[in-house]
Amino acid sequence: MPGCMRCGNCCTRFRVLITPFDIVRLSEGMRLKPAGFADLIPEDKNRTREEPALAVGGTPMLLAIKKRAGGRCFFYSGDSCSAYAHRPRLGRAYPFVLRGGAVQDASSRACPVKWRPSKNEAKEYQEDAARYALEQKEFKKIAREWNSTRTGKFRELLCFLMKKAAAASSAGE
Repeated sequence: MPGCMRCGNCCTRFRVLITPFDIVRLSEGMRLKPAGFADLIPEDKNRTREEPALAVGGTPMLLAIKKRAGGRCFFYSGDSCSAYAHRPRLGRAYPFVLRGGAVQDASSRACPVKWRPSKNEAKEYQEDAARYALEQKEFKKIAREWNSTRTGKFRELLCFLMKKAAAASSAGE
């Protein structure tokens, strides 16, 4: 079975959901202000993923990367990711998730052909999926704090998320 074809379907068919930790990495790595690439989208009650919703103006929203014209991820340029070294954890692990310690297909797979990672790639995907799960766990705590104490505007939310992600990263070192 072939490996990832780098077709870009995952970056052009879906909105790329991000965590506060992704915002910090992308902001620092790409030297961009978070408001330049981060976006909020309404929570879809029928979604299959488990990223936490954030209350902004009383409406549950999901944190995502902005889309360019044509629906492509803000960082998808030509036929590749301009932020590849700093890409979100979701993008690092996709199209796989970690279940019971094993790398398994994500339910929202966009790949044109089904493929499995090589043994070396599987280890990398497993590590990225495990890191993503840890970041999601911390993001859920941050979201609960935001949702229980604030319902501010987008820029206020971004400042809050950056501060909390930096503090959590420092504590985890």
